[in-house]
Amino acid sequence: MTTTHLSQVRADHPQATYQGSLRQAAASLFLWASLVLAADAASAHHLPEADARAVRVVVQSQIDAMAQDDGETAFSYATPEVQRKFGNPSSFMTMVRHGYPMVIRPRQVAFQRALSDNDTVIQGVYLRDSVGLNWLASYELQRQPDGSWRISGCVVHPVQSMVGI
Repeated sequence: MTTTHLSQVRADHPQATYQGSLRQAAASLFLWASLVLAADAASAHHLPEADARAVRVVVQSQIDAMAQDDGETAFSYATPEVQRKFGNPSSFMTMVRHGYPMVIRPRQVAFQRALSDNDTVIQGVYLRDSVGLNWLASYELQRQPDGSWRISGCVVHPVQSMVGI
């Protein structure tokens, strides 16, 4: 698979407004997540179907909330740590609009099989954005003390095509 760097995004796409530090942070986080998954491949496993379904529901529900400009609901799917970091739904949605515009109203969404390492899950989601560019969003979710799943982070990387679509 050919890798496209954020610097190669079309100039008229909202993603092109990323500042250099955000590009570096996203690339570093993507690399980190890739290395962690590769290093832990032996310990990573597929989720039981009930957990996999619950994880997909959380991610899809957050995407749906963002598409409806419902920042409060979208924010509710974030871990308490993420909520503390941003403080309120408005700040959270500002970050999403500026850093992750492709997750707000994607034209197409396709879920990969989630991988787990105990109480942390990586859920890959292929997205086709409003201008037709393809992305792989790697959502990290953590199981909460009440057994629910919440999103603790997301790394988005451009891809040439949406595998399996």
